[in-house]
Amino acid sequence: MTTDTSAEGNGGLDWLLSNLVDTVRSATGAAVSSSDGMLKHYYGISKDDADRLGALATGAFSLCGQVSSFLPDGKGGVGVQVIMETTAGMMFAARVGGNSVLAVLGTKDIDVRVVGYEMRMLANRAAPTLTTPVRPAVVG
Repeated sequence: MTTDTSAEGNGGLDWLLSNLVDTVRSATGAAVSSSDGMLKHYYGISKDDADRLGALATGAFSLCGQVSSFLPDGKGGVGVQVIMETTAGMMFAARVGGNSVLAVLGTKDIDVRVVGYEMRMLANRAAPTLTTPVRPAVVG
């Protein structure tokens, strides 16, 4: 498994991402992005792929939030988890911390229960580190 560094050069979260990818059988990479798609940390994939994965995961959450508008009492609902399955593998994404999204890639034989559990454990352990402050509005 590759040992990429974080997008910010901060190793504080890297060991958690590497532990998740290396522990979950068939996981191939992971990335954490702010809710607007800015890459924060990644492991097991190239920086370019991590940038694309972060954009994909946050875009999926935007769509997921719209699903609640179709459901009874769904006003104001937000996405919690997104799973995308292809013939080659799966992508899992979950909200972690404030305004951040964790995405994990895996081959088609990845255990959904295990990756979901490990993602939740990572989120619980690192919530303060994963939180992305809201950016102020640009005026002018």
